[in-house]
Amino acid sequence: MMTKIKDMDSKTFISLEYRGPIEDLPYKDYIKKLKKWAKKKKAKPYGKPFFFYYHPYEERDEDKFRIDVAKPIKNFRKGGDGYKIKFLPKMTYAAKNFKGTPSDHQEAFEEIYEWIEEEGYRPYGNRMEVIKRKPKMKKGELRIKSQLRIPVQKKV
Repeated sequence: MMTKIKDMDSKTFISLEYRGPIEDLPYKDYIKKLKKWAKKKKAKPYGKPFFFYYHPYEERDEDKFRIDVAKPIKNFRKGGDGYKIKFLPKMTYAAKNFKGTPSDHQEAFEEIYEWIEEEGYRPYGNRMEVIKRKPKMKKGELRIKSQLRIPVQKKV
């Protein structure tokens, strides 16, 4: 899929921080913990999980990777116990479907950033990834099917 501009309504998320290589991220465990927290707090999880990236996309030192694994929720109370509540306002973003390994992320994000510049937008905020299917190991490599998102604003 080509890169497109899309809108997202405001959302509230519950998230847990992960640091390290994305290949080692215990995805299933994080999603189970998020769902368990939501049940305990009487919040309602919905939709697909998100990854929020806080390291530059060019970063190659995986020990410096900082990722929040998040799930959209409704009817929340408060975070705590290592869980954070995130509020995202309504936003416009550049989106591109992604299918590949974590090592393919850099090239995919580079393409989106180039497209953003060419189309007269400017990126702002942190990169996001909406996980469409549970990541799987295939031939010794982690495979991800997702949508990569970068918040944008029209240049003035």
